[in-house]
Amino acid sequence: MKMLVVMLVTYLFQGLMAMSSQEQEIEKLLQSINKPAVASFKTTYGDILDCVEIRKQLAFDHPLLKNHSIQMRPTVDIPKPINSSKVLKSQQILPINISCPNGTVLVRRVEKKDIISDVKFLKFWTGQMFANSQSTIDYAPQLAQGHEVAALTIRKKVIGLHGGLNLWRLQVAANQFSSAFIFVASDDGSTQNYLEAGWSVNSALYPSSDSRLHVFWTKDNGRTTGCFNILCPGFVQVSQQITPGLVLQPVSVFGGTQYEINLSIKQDASSGNWWVYFGEETVGYYPKELFTTLNNGADGVGWGGEIASPSTELLPAMGSGFFPEVGPSKACYIDQMQLFDTSGALISPDPTTFINYVTRADCYRAAYAGNMGGRIGNYMFFGGPAGCKI
Repeated sequence: MKMLVVMLVTYLFQGLMAMSSQEQEIEKLLQSINKPAVASFKTTYGDILDCVEIRKQLAFDHPLLKNHSIQMRPTVDIPKPINSSKVLKSQQILPINISCPNGTVLVRRVEKKDIISDVKFLKFWTGQMFANSQSTIDYAPQLAQGHEVAALTIRKKVIGLHGGLNLWRLQVAANQFSSAFIFVASDDGSTQNYLEAGWSVNSALYPSSDSRLHVFWTKDNGRTTGCFNILCPGFVQVSQQITPGLVLQPVSVFGGTQYEINLSIKQDASSGNWWVYFGEETVGYYPKELFTTLNNGADGVGWGGEIASPSTELLPAMGSGFFPEVGPSKACYIDQMQLFDTSGALISPDPTTFINYVTRADCYRAAYAGNMGGRIGNYMFFGGPAGCKI
């Protein structure tokens, strides 16, 4: 009996020591991620926003960026979007009382739960997004269980894309993710460089079901590199108005007023850096040094939605939570589907080249809806309800 007690105490002590060690590692990581702030603000959503000196932000902890020269603006700006009352502007996102001083950038402070959740969540992004460089652009079967996609993709040499993403608010269970996104990718048959931007509801990273701006990158199919937002070195923030992780409001009403965000991803012809735009605002960029196959444009792009869920839960809703067939004001749409060709010109894609890729047609769908001309141009619907089993 005495021996049993000693063994139990030893076991508990070792367990506590292991937990303590893990806590220490997380605290050390937090200290390295959250750089000293010149000013800080707390939003009504509970987020802490820091104003960090631009040259001291996390991105430059990456070994490949030690000698990187910061690019404050793209060489050539993207065309000015056509104004619309339903398109959110960056000025609407940031509370009026928040203003960062010159020489600093806006960064959402990372908390302990963000790190733990991001590590768990990256497992959904392992595996290639394209089958291989010779294939038609496709999502490969290596996608992790519980990660589903409904998208329209194009296999074409380009330097970026643009889209107006209809904005919704969804209820998702613990550790689930649902998003609307645009992406660029390139592969050499064995590995893939990939980056995306969009809005997402992510209960793994955030305590509420609010829709938030997100970015994501990987240069090796998600095996050892990449992360959401600014949870690891990589994304260079330049904006003082908007940053990944911010809540996006207002959102669309089923059968009522619709809202959207305009997002663009474009490679700078001079520097090779990949810029992310929120409307006209340059949020920041992924430096060319991070990539291999994305150094000279992308092999393909896509627009659509994705979800991720642990196997213990039924799959969450995607888009508005309804299939494309319910139509305008009810199904989630992406309009202004455009490409930046290799010269940098913004062009409309040929609809006959769209590839409809859906991993679970019984749960989610994507459908090209036509070309309305004017501001809307090519547009699509995508999504599906919650409740499918993995």
